[in-house]
Amino acid sequence: MFVSNIDAIRKEKKITTSLLAEESGISRQAIYKARQDDGIAECRLSTLERIATALGCSTKDLYEESRDVPAFSSPKFAEAAEETVHPYGATKATRQR
Repeated sequence: MFVSNIDAIRKEKKITTSLLAEESGISRQAIYKARQDDGIAECRLSTLERIATALGCSTKDLYEESRDVPAFSSPKFAEAAEETVHPYGATKATRQR
């Protein structure tokens, strides 16, 4: 999961969303999506690069990786991980029997 820093950087530099869209050549809708924590992960790297250039920062500055979510937080994902196919066609569940 990623956390977007775009709003914080934009506000620090006193740049409006409209001006950021104009300077980056990206639509306001794409800027809005990138500002959302759940939307930034869906953005293309080229989009983030254009936003970063317009803000005068690096692409990496636009987001942080959140480690708060466990890798297998859902029972469905945990089950799928246990049934993962391993080399030679055996599954983890099969090998334990």
